[in-house]
Amino acid sequence: MSIRVFFLSYGLEYKGLTAQMQEASSRRSVKPLVYDAELNAPIRPGFTLDMERKVLSIPKHFSLSSAGANFYKMTGLGPLPQALYNGEPFSHEEMNIKELEMAVLQKMMDASEYLQQEVLMDTLNDQTEAIDFLMDKDNVVPRINSLILHSKYQYLNLISTSVTADVEDFSTFFFLDSQDKSAVIAKNMYYLTPEDDDVISTVTFWIIADFDKPSGRKLLYNALKHMETNDYSRWGIIYNPSSKINEENTAISRGILAAFLTQKNSFLRSFLRKLAKENTATAVYSGDKIKTFLTKGMDKNAFEKKYNTVGVNIFRTHQLFCQDVLKLRPGEMGIVSNGKFLGPLNEDFYAEDFYLLEKITFSSLLEEIIDIVENMEINPKNVSDFVMKVDALVSSLPKGKSRYDVTFLKESYSIIKINPQENDVFFEVIAIVDPLTREAQKMAQLLAVLGKIINMKIKLFMNCKGKLSEAPLE
Repeated sequence: MSIRVFFLSYGLEYKGLTAQMQEASSRRSVKPLVYDAELNAPIRPGFTLDMERKVLSIPKHFSLSSAGANFYKMTGLGPLPQALYNGEPFSHEEMNIKELEMAVLQKMMDASEYLQQEVLMDTLNDQTEAIDFLMDKDNVVPRINSLILHSKYQYLNLISTSVTADVEDFSTFFFLDSQDKSAVIAKNMYYLTPEDDDVISTVTFWIIADFDKPSGRKLLYNALKHMETNDYSRWGIIYNPSSKINEENTAISRGILAAFLTQKNSFLRSFLRKLAKENTATAVYSGDKIKTFLTKGMDKNAFEKKYNTVGVNIFRTHQLFCQDVLKLRPGEMGIVSNGKFLGPLNEDFYAEDFYLLEKITFSSLLEEIIDIVENMEINPKNVSDFVMKVDALVSSLPKGKSRYDVTFLKESYSIIKINPQENDVFFEVIAIVDPLTREAQKMAQLLAVLGKIINMKIKLFMNCKGKLSEAPLE
């Protein structure tokens, strides 16, 4: 089964492409399909307008073109025209009018071969829809964000030195270096976590924005929307005010901070969702007391007391961290995911983008870290912090080549073995030389010097040439 989606504008420049697709379809008796990713419902040519509306669940006062435009916007695919085959975008070269038909046929052949292999392995059978099978793969995401996929991340060193400072002590925080600033922020961060606090949060997000501005509240709302779909991430807030920092300009931000300091997770999430709505912010700035928006079950007395006494020093500290370490201007938005900073962001950062970022963060490296941490004797409350810091530190290291465990069939002849000089951790060095060459002389000197620097075990294989007609060395 193949699903093809074509996104075209109404401009004259794409009429040739449309004609090419129609011509290819008529010749091959293959009709292009319009596919709705949410409903898994293919729309084939020949459906009436009412039938198409019913399958796509589009109200009658909406047009199919506007629904398609909204769907295209949510995919994040980039400039038009665009084409997808089973959800996989065509490259710019493949979208050429002369190459499109061949590209479609090639993708059909590749998809058929792949699905046939899955059928042979009995992972795909008659009880499974082929398109559902493809959409369940790990590399399938609801939205593509080039900023996430192609940006060069800035890695924060969250390992603290001997310097200690309080996050509200702005004068001391000002003189710390970048590493110590990052460590102080991490140590004093408050998190919104899943209901079960004993569960390890494998991915830690810091949401950076001015939450007294609509763009910041929108980012917070999308983060909360994504959090509803997973239970292994935790969320912290970094405040980056765009205007003068005072109590009047931080009404929503102080409400968020007071809620983090006084409320349980179950009530905190619902209250933050309410603060992220525009009608709440409008009411607060119109003079309504923020306590009127507290939800049932919240500790109202604790919240109100903290809201009135929390002050604004923490906002100054967070803003300085954004400027000095993250290089953000006041009011700019960003995301830190396990110590990896992404920003500045534009306003079009959706819940689906958090899903993509989370999927990238939760890599095979992170899985290995978690496997090691689970066998260590660490306080459960500190495990998530430990995972975040180790992932940030290891991910920042240059990517090296994979290690290979070399095994030899025989090690009896033409080999020199030298055991490590110290009964301690050692490096295993394997060298292969032709002993009667000048390169072997250089190798011998290199190994001799290396043996004085590190503790190592040497295996030196003699790879001699046979049937020499003349002396190899003069």
